[in-house]
Amino acid sequence: MKLITVIFLLIGINTFAQKKIKIKSPNGKSRTIESIVKTLEGEGLILYNITSNQTNSTNQLASFYDKKYSLAMREGILMSTGSVENINVVNTKSNATGETAHSSLEEKGLKMAEVTDIEPSKSGDDDLAAELGNKLILYDACVIEMDIIPLGDTLTFRYLFASEEYDEFVCSDFNDAFAFFISGEGISTKKNMAILDNGARISINSINNGNPENEKCIPQNASFYNKNNGQIALEYDGFTRTLEIKQPVKAFTKYHLKLVIADASDKVYDSGVFIESKSVISYNKKYIIPFNTDDDLLSEKSKDILSAMMEITENHPEYMLEISGHTDSDGSDEYNLSLSENRIEHVVNYISSQGFSDENIIKINRGESLPLTTNKTDKGKKTNRRVEIKLIPSINSVSKKEKTAIVQAYPASIKSINPNPVKNNASIVFSRINTLKEYTLIILGLNGKQLKEIKVSTSNINFNVEGWVPGIYNATLLSEGKVLDNKKFVVVR
Repeated sequence: MKLITVIFLLIGINTFAQKKIKIKSPNGKSRTIESIVKTLEGEGLILYNITSNQTNSTNQLASFYDKKYSLAMREGILMSTGSVENINVVNTKSNATGETAHSSLEEKGLKMAEVTDIEPSKSGDDDLAAELGNKLILYDACVIEMDIIPLGDTLTFRYLFASEEYDEFVCSDFNDAFAFFISGEGISTKKNMAILDNGARISINSINNGNPENEKCIPQNASFYNKNNGQIALEYDGFTRTLEIKQPVKAFTKYHLKLVIADASDKVYDSGVFIESKSVISYNKKYIIPFNTDDDLLSEKSKDILSAMMEITENHPEYMLEISGHTDSDGSDEYNLSLSENRIEHVVNYISSQGFSDENIIKINRGESLPLTTNKTDKGKKTNRRVEIKLIPSINSVSKKEKTAIVQAYPASIKSINPNPVKNNASIVFSRINTLKEYTLIILGLNGKQLKEIKVSTSNINFNVEGWVPGIYNATLLSEGKVLDNKKFVVVR
């Protein structure tokens, strides 16, 4: 297993302390791309049929674990336009994760107008290029695709964007690009969900604190931006605060997600997207519980909101509740984490006293890391002081009839057998494998005799054919005794 430990250095006022983030790349065996991406799946949906343009030896896609919560996420996946192995140093170079590793373009005698002449080492992405109006050349795309079936009417997940292009390329055309595309019922074309409330796509040009080298370049949505001055030993020069996707969907309907990030205009300065584990969920309703400044006690208004929510949960005991605590930016990070945790506990204690089961509660402590709006005004701070409660349908509550309908509507199948013909090792890729059913793969030999029986729980399995007689074999996928699909493959010597 390939294990890279990324060390973060937190610089306080008078002290230094280390922060470590563990980055684990796929290794083709127990840690496949699918198993890494599958960690994004939270409550209230089914996530399956995962594919990627990366390989199991990729260095652009990995999982991360952040014990110290330095990025306001404990764990998740990282998609990068450069090598994830090169972010484990103090931020001293402007392009250290790039494939052409040098501290600046000028060291190679390159001017900004010449950067686009660098030959791309990997492909871009047509959907991302089209979304950008086909105005920029894209390099080093990292792509993940998956299907989901939401049980609720709103899809959401949490992420942050980081880039080496901060701050010197703010207000320029040299902006690495990423998008979270969704397609399905009610969405006529692929829609990018990674946008701000004003419709601007997330990039260094939409979230920044201006450009010190360009006095005409003014800050944009600066409340959502963190400049990396060394407080975190992350190679990226700046990063957004945690952001959240919110997309209306239709319950029990299939949607396709495509997550993509790519270098734009140059392949030297790299960017990355961190997506939080288990944050991809769907829910039916959200409640906002307000709090006064520096206070964790429930007001009468807050109790009224909770009482109205309890009327719904009484009729739907199957609901899970995701309860997240938030503060404004006044005070230290540590103090605000403590304050938001206390706010969560007061809410949990209140609804528990009304009879709601603690076993159906998911607690998420955010502190000041996930503001809804600016913290530069009293109105904005008031909005950000809150506890959010999301009512999530539980997969365990889905009726047998509904589960059957889902499986029948989107039956699993054998997508491909590679290579074919095969001499030694074969890989079978399946479509629409989900957690609602059990699957079995049967391989029949030349005389129709069963050679192998394999339990299928992921969209990719491997097996060895050494010693098999050359000829045509048949692979059949079954579930509950019913044949879903079958494909032939050839064994050669």
